[in-house]
Amino acid sequence: MSTLYIPSTLNSYFLEKLKALPAVGSFRCMGERADVIAYKIWGDVNLAWIIKYYNGITHPYDGSLAVGKVILFPSLNSIEKLYATLTAKQRAAEKESK
Repeated sequence: MSTLYIPSTLNSYFLEKLKALPAVGSFRCMGERADVIAYKIWGDVNLAWIIKYYNGITHPYDGSLAVGKVILFPSLNSIEKLYATLTAKQRAAEKESK
């Protein structure tokens, strides 16, 4: 069984806050893979892991992306803002520890 890919630079704080972001839209699946859905929503296939994580999808063939299923997604702006906040906090913590 495959596991959900989460970039190593992200921590549990980011993931917890990501999951709490409000959904701004929904997408009715037509049998697409998560990377194709991410491209259709945000124009970036590299954000497929967010589609999976946000919707609790741990395996691509468990029916979560089956034809007719509806998935939710947050705004790209809110994701970027959350990431920027986390990055700023990490930089500040690194400065303090030196």
